[in-house]
Amino acid sequence: MGQDCGYIMCPGNCSSETAQGVCDKGYGRCLCAPGYGAEDCSVHLKPNQLVFNQLFNSGHLADSLDHLRNQLPRLGHSLVADRRGSLWMFGGLSLTHGPLNDIRLFDTKNNTWMQVTVDSTREANEPNMPQGRYFHAAEIAHSRGEIYVYGGLTEKEEVIGLSNNTLSDFWKFNLKNQRWIDIQVSGSTLWSQYSSKKDPPSGCNHIVLSSQDSNKKAPPPLAGHTLTLRLSAESESLVLIGGFSPRYGFLETVWEFDLNTDTWHIITTKGNGPLGVYGHSTVYHAPSRSFYVFGGYMYSVNHTFISDKLYALHYPSQFWSVLPSFQEYNPVKHHLPRARFLHSAVTTDEYMLVFGGRSFPRNTTDSLIAYIYSCNQWVRLISRDVDIVGRPPPPTYAHAMTLDIESGEVYVIGGFDGGTQCHVTRISLPRDLCGLWRSKERCFQLPGCSLCTLMAESGNTTFCFNNQRGHSDRSCESDTKSINNNILCNAEWLAGRKCAEYGTCSECLARWPSYFEEGQVCKWCNNCPRGKCVPSSSDCDYENKCSVRQRDIVEVGHCPERQCPASDCDKCLTLGSCVWTRQVLLTPELSVKVTGEPVYDWNCVGDDIPERSSIKMKSMPPMCMSPSYQPLYCAGGVCGLVLRGGNIDRCPEKCATYKQCSICLKHAHCGWCSLDDGNSTGRGVCTEGSLDSPTGGPSHSTCDLLFYLQESSLSGNSSAGSNSTAVSFNSSSRKPVFSWHYVHCPPENECLNNHHTCDNRSEECVDLTEGFQCVCGQGYKSE
Repeated sequence: MGQDCGYIMCPGNCSSETAQGVCDKGYGRCLCAPGYGAEDCSVHLKPNQLVFNQLFNSGHLADSLDHLRNQLPRLGHSLVADRRGSLWMFGGLSLTHGPLNDIRLFDTKNNTWMQVTVDSTREANEPNMPQGRYFHAAEIAHSRGEIYVYGGLTEKEEVIGLSNNTLSDFWKFNLKNQRWIDIQVSGSTLWSQYSSKKDPPSGCNHIVLSSQDSNKKAPPPLAGHTLTLRLSAESESLVLIGGFSPRYGFLETVWEFDLNTDTWHIITTKGNGPLGVYGHSTVYHAPSRSFYVFGGYMYSVNHTFISDKLYALHYPSQFWSVLPSFQEYNPVKHHLPRARFLHSAVTTDEYMLVFGGRSFPRNTTDSLIAYIYSCNQWVRLISRDVDIVGRPPPPTYAHAMTLDIESGEVYVIGGFDGGTQCHVTRISLPRDLCGLWRSKERCFQLPGCSLCTLMAESGNTTFCFNNQRGHSDRSCESDTKSINNNILCNAEWLAGRKCAEYGTCSECLARWPSYFEEGQVCKWCNNCPRGKCVPSSSDCDYENKCSVRQRDIVEVGHCPERQCPASDCDKCLTLGSCVWTRQVLLTPELSVKVTGEPVYDWNCVGDDIPERSSIKMKSMPPMCMSPSYQPLYCAGGVCGLVLRGGNIDRCPEKCATYKQCSICLKHAHCGWCSLDDGNSTGRGVCTEGSLDSPTGGPSHSTCDLLFYLQESSLSGNSSAGSNSTAVSFNSSSRKPVFSWHYVHCPPENECLNNHHTCDNRSEECVDLTEGFQCVCGQGYKSE
């Protein structure tokens, strides 16, 4: 089955002859019996395997379930798990239907999609359910049986402009009565631009935040943010981190919603938090009482970039730290963790699991990684050293992932990988990640893992295990065993880290939440052209010699990168004693370079920098879209061709104006309806569409109508309507066949149909399998 008939439904009949599985023809899958796995249910599962089980694929459905194939594919949606084995999916962007506002339930007990009937009872003058959205944030409060949803992107309102795509409404969905409730925050102050009575700060010429931000009662409109449950014995709350909107830029403050009082407030944080980030992941690690924020599209110092940074917000102290990897165990050349955004993450008490995302450098096989809290260690799980059963999910971004806390299973649904087929994949991992490693060499490479060898006459057996928890196999407690202990991850081990490997002040002064009460090991030496991280007992003037006296920095709030922390002009100028300029460059070590001309990227610096021009620098004129916002807003190719300065000659026209496939497919909003006449003539019509089909509908019925309408127009029969073309079509002795092409053009002979660019006087056209080649004609030679 499938477009190229390359997929075998229920391979090996799901090993049904040995009662290891059964074939579900409706969903086009194998349902394995407990204890068995793989696509054909042929593998007997063991405790220390990484197991992938594809539970649903919209491309494998029977025709009777075509409604699921049409309705479920999406990106930018949310997913949460209740404690009864149900996964709740809300919203997302369908490339066919646009932003969605449906809520869907996947039952993990029988692995099927279930109908959800939403109570649409409407209060007076109140909406009864949220509008369609994607890149919103959602979280479940199990104790209340409610799902909370904040913000997101929605349909563009042409009259108001791009900024109105971003939402600030707040909803909750009650699982018991299946009803939406619009949460109205009492006394909420609206977010708005400066009025004519109050000018924006000097040096800025676009919409800015009010100077009364601290009086706001709710967060601003946002997309690409996270909403994460914090649960303790005393209270529970939702914490909102990050996000972006065209009007307000990056959100640098952390908001908290108290579930007991239904009120928002800003958490006054300290330390070194992200100045701005979206498309990141956030998890709450209860043992360390901390939020871990990984990746995303981030602003830092003087530029935006796809981030590989891990931040931790220690909730009791409200202290931010960036947590650098230890290069001894995670060398830079291994790209671990690889920078990514629009990924997802879940957490256990021992580790955080990260899947997918748009990564840099791009690597589709590096899709599943884990972070071990106690050892500050990143590990790559798709590895030859791991016993993997089943096929990993496709390397998507803008998907959704959740953890069923009752079963310990992880579920991944949807996303974009060049198309938006809906997949549901279950991931099963051992609680002890050390147990995944089959070789003793790999076991000893990871701090916190030790090796147990059981000795027997039939041969020795080895187990890798977490040396903080001990081995779960009682056999390792017998006398016929050998234990090879590796590094034990504890406060003493962490205190022995090498200060010299940290290249920035904030990394040098990092504080790990699992060991938050431990003393500072390193300090930052400042004032030289290049700063340096040294042991806290060292003398900076000796360790980092230069012509000026050094200054010791032991508090991250005094780090150079924390002076004038702002991601845009407006936030910069409201700090006081700061300017927004292109004349100053801050290097990664936070030394300063100054020029008389505005040649660097925009950044916020102190107004006391010597030699800086006193000319008031103004921000760029208003843009159609902030470049910082583009990766989020254009995810999934919804923007089509994105033009920057100097590209005006590439402004797209209507698809129908392009008469050759090669030109048609250069424009992301267009695809090619090809007339497959067997002669490679290149005949066809260019029309609006996406990866799956033309915008107008199914590829065949749309293509034949468009083609014959075009032929009628070219022949001068402009009055011919769809009825006349249908008569012409039906009376044809041989029914033409059309195919839809969005990525690659079908084969054609450009030399015969004159779609080549060779000079007819001096060159000859040679047809190739892909494209053509111009060679010198008789009597001519190349220079």
